[in-house]
Amino acid sequence: MRITVFGAAGSVGSRIVVEALSRGHEVTAVVRDRAKLSSLPAGVQGKVGDAASAQQVAALTADQDVIISATRPSVGNEEDLASTAKALLAGVAQSGVRLLLVGGAASLKLPGTGDLVIDDPHLVPADVQDIARACNIQFDTCIADTQSDWTYVSPPALLMPGMRTGYYRSGRDELLIDCRGVSSISIEDFAVALIDEAEEPRHRRSRFTVASHALDVSESDITIDTPDGKADCYFVHPTSGAHPGVILWPDVLGLRPAFKKIGKRLAESGYSVLVVNPHYRKSRAPIELDWNRFNEPAGREMAMNLGNAISPDMTATDAVAFANYLDQQACVHPRRKLGAIGYCMGGAMSIRTAAALADRIGAIASFHGSKLVTQEANSPHLRVPETKARALFAIAENDDEADPGTKTALSEAYDKAKLPVEIEVYAGTVHGWCSLDAKAHHPFHAERAWSRLLALFGEALA
Repeated sequence: MRITVFGAAGSVGSRIVVEALSRGHEVTAVVRDRAKLSSLPAGVQGKVGDAASAQQVAALTADQDVIISATRPSVGNEEDLASTAKALLAGVAQSGVRLLLVGGAASLKLPGTGDLVIDDPHLVPADVQDIARACNIQFDTCIADTQSDWTYVSPPALLMPGMRTGYYRSGRDELLIDCRGVSSISIEDFAVALIDEAEEPRHRRSRFTVASHALDVSESDITIDTPDGKADCYFVHPTSGAHPGVILWPDVLGLRPAFKKIGKRLAESGYSVLVVNPHYRKSRAPIELDWNRFNEPAGREMAMNLGNAISPDMTATDAVAFANYLDQQACVHPRRKLGAIGYCMGGAMSIRTAAALADRIGAIASFHGSKLVTQEANSPHLRVPETKARALFAIAENDDEADPGTKTALSEAYDKAKLPVEIEVYAGTVHGWCSLDAKAHHPFHAERAWSRLLALFGEALA
């Protein structure tokens, strides 16, 4: 099949190009900036062109089977979406070629209501209202067209780089939301859906939407022998196949239902996840402490005593035991690197895990990590040179305000070690914003940080 992709150098367009090439299609990649031709992958025919010109669209697509447009205007030029859609429709009307237009989610209906996605400020906050309104006009432009063979493709609420699973759910005009209230898909799987539609048209002159498809998983409460005792843990993994293993260190409140949910969600994305009880030497999980008691002086003191009782050497010993357990499981891929995730105090533990298992850990992620940089000789950031793992640090805004030097020290440590790292302070968040049961939980930013985790693991553990 001959496929032309407009916006081929963008985050969505580039993945569409890769997906089409992987299936053996003949791909023409169109960019507006000639300098971007050199960034296109081998095997494509690169051309310079403008999707906003009907004449250029007609000329570039005259001998093609389908064109896919994944262009996006710059901030401040959102109104260009509608005019570009008109040009694309007019161009393909002349060339007689089918058009798949990557649009927006704002015009989708919210399940169980008469409202649109754009009406929900949690899904469409003020800073993206302009592009959302422009996408609605873009969709209306397609609906009004009577001459072209078009398909409008709406992403879910969140579309971010991640892992290609090859699976997705599809719908028509209603936002697809999973059982956790999440509406998302990786750009890689979004590209899969687009090329599927290109190969087998099912939505001509209409709109469809897609969202991630959760894998079936098996879960169990287990006990792992360590040099210091028996650690109670939760293990969850896809029901079939071998997948990258992940060690998940919870926050100071330890292993509990909220973190089982997090582990299960990651497993549904294609990972074998071990959620550990870091306090097993003192207590089985869950500990008799929740966020309400934690916010009281006595409860906070109890939690801090539990956390402080775990020494760096204990963390390293536990990490080795947990990794050994994962490596003995048939559902863990033996040739893929392991990942480590930490929340709050678990952030420091993830670094120490990567140092203790330098040849085994390929990526770590820290969400609102605490004590990542200290004045002590065994500060976690000083262990970075001993690691070989890529890293993600998602920092709460109030944590950064209290200690702005943490992000700088981490950046310098990873630069010195020549290891890739992503460090971001999430505006408007407070410590605990990624923990599902915390009052500080921020669904929008937590979901965005989750997408960065999937992107990291998708690249580093593949």
